[in-house]
Amino acid sequence: MKSPNRSSIVLGLVAGAALTVAAAAMMGQGAAQGGPADTQYFVTADDGEAHLWLREGNTLKMVAHGACAECKDGHDHEEGDGHDHAKPATASPAGKAGGDHGDHGHGEGGAIGTATIGAWTVTVSGEIKAGAEAHLDIKLSGSTAKASAIRFWVGAQDGKGAMKGKADGAGPEYHAHVDVPNPIPANAKLWIEIDDGKGSKSVGGLAISR
Repeated sequence: MKSPNRSSIVLGLVAGAALTVAAAAMMGQGAAQGGPADTQYFVTADDGEAHLWLREGNTLKMVAHGACAECKDGHDHEEGDGHDHAKPATASPAGKAGGDHGDHGHGEGGAIGTATIGAWTVTVSGEIKAGAEAHLDIKLSGSTAKASAIRFWVGAQDGKGAMKGKADGAGPEYHAHVDVPNPIPANAKLWIEIDDGKGSKSVGGLAISR
């Protein structure tokens, strides 16, 4: 099995009291306590550090973190080789099938902003609310080059402690889902990282309206 890397691969997803002792031990927190039925825990990895997230309803917060020797960078792969680094899947609301996107509109909320990132002019629309999942529409222009991967997160530029989402699409238009922390940290921005597939990654940030 390949080791996870900085793009916040999900190591595990368990609901309520089903959080395993192994995941809790990795975080150095001991066995986790049971919670309400709608409580979910996410374990993600980023540059040698693992993070334990708690989702209660629409609220998402980091509850613990610790070193993880197996979470260092050290593998590379082509897109579509059997796994990706998208954000963890979440439970669908009652009565709605997961993944059909029938319960939301894409790009609701209007324009977020435009930034020059690498060779591209990036235009993003959608709505960002604390504790919710943002649905973003992205359009690249200004270059005929094709992006290998586009990732988003809300927080600091270095992405530490942030839940990252990977955009879907073949270009020049993409769509992404991004979990927004609650509360949104002061000075946090919506960060966009574009991988050109040639070993270069460019990052740009957009201000968040509060």
